[in-house]
Parts: sequence; structure tokens; C-alpha cells
Amino acid sequence: MKALALLTLLLLLSACWLVRKPRVWEVDELVQRGGTQVTLWNYDEDGVYVKMQTVQKLREAHERIAGGAELGTQLVIIPAEEPNAFAGLFEGKRVIGITTGMIRFVGEDLDQYAAVLCHEAAHWLKGHIEWNSVRRGALTLIGFAIDQITKVPAGSMAVEAVEGYFNRDDERDADSLSISCMTWNGYDPQGALRFHEMMLKLSVSIKPAFLMTHPTSEERVENVKRLIRTLSSPP
Repeated sequence: MKALALLTLLLLLSACWLVRKPRVWEVDELVQRGGTQVTLWNYDEDGVYVKMQTVQKLREAHERIAGGAELGTQLVIIPAEEPNAFAGLFEGKRVIGITTGMIRFVGEDLDQYAAVLCHEAAHWLKGHIEWNSVRRGALTLIGFAIDQITKVPAGSMAVEAVEGYFNRDDERDADSLSISCMTWNGYDPQGALRFHEMMLKLSVSIKPAFLMTHPTSEERVENVKRLIRTLSSPP
């Protein structure tokens, strides 16, 4: 009887966990809930409290940016402490995602959100998502073959270095298009500069530069400054 009671309690707690902490929140669904505030729970019981007005503006920005480019993406939020964003497939759907950590990091600065959304939309527009999948599959096979021949993880290290090189180029490409995207959609590109300057204060990497998946924050700040100057300069 005690074992049955314990099992029932565990099942109830698991159900509460699933109800309270979904893997993702679809922003469209959050807006439909109504109210003045949304609570997004992280896995460590730490809640992120967001004004409904901010969620609505997020959805409007996504509709303007992704809808105008006919990307067919959904905007989702995932529970994670690190301020991050991504573009990819989730349960077969094309998504642009941001973390609860990103919401806490950005606050209510709509131009910063637009910078993030434009950057991730650029990955879709440039075909980075599809190409990354193909490239990673090919590189993994090559790396495995090298490891088998050399009997040391030389191939795996080489794959990581090559993939890092291409990923950094993709990130620079997306950063470049994102500044134009912000301007086209009526957002202030200075928001992108504010965002990357804030990220610079947080950035700590223990990886050597040739293994990093993104350019350094210092480089991205300088690139954004240059892109903004270029856009603001007369033809």
C-alpha cells in the first residue's frame, strides 16, 4: 500500500512538472491567454515574469520580420538560464526560439528583441539551417574515418575546427543581414549594438578561437558598428 501511495505521489508530481514546465511556450498561445502578466518557469523553480504587453510586442515583431520574409516560422520560448536564441526545427516545425534567460537579459527593449529575431530569421533566409545539417553529416563521417585510421580523436578535433570555421562565417553573415532587416522593418539598429555590448560584458570562453562556434563578442560589436555606419552613410 505504501509503495502504491508513493507511486501515485510521484505520478502527480510528474504531472505537475509537465503542466507547469512545458518544453516550449509558443508565443501565439501565450498571447491568447490574456491577462497582464505571464510567468515562465525555469527548471530550477525560478520564475521569469513578463508583461503581456512585452509578449504581444514580441509576437508583433516576429510577425513583421518573419512574416514579411514568408519564413513560415513559429516563435517559441524555452526554459534556460543562459541568454540564447536559435533557429531550427522543433517537432517538425520551423521555429525561431529564445530562452527565458534571454527575456530576463533583454527586459523590455524591443529593438534588442528585433536584433535577435532578425539574426535568427537571417539564418533561415540564407539557408544556413539546411546547409548546416548536410555539412555536419558529411564532416562527421569524415571525422569518424580519420579517427579509425589514426586511432586517436584527431578526426573529431578536425571536424570541430572546420565546423567552427563555417559556423562563425554563418554568424557573421546573419549579423550583416540582421542590421538591414532591422532597418527595413522600422527598428533602430542601435538596439543590435546595445545587445552585443551587453553580451560582451557576459562573454567568457575557455575554447581556443579556432574551435568557437561564434565570432568573439569584441568582433561582433565592431562589425555591428561598421554595418550601422555603412547604412547611415549617404550613397
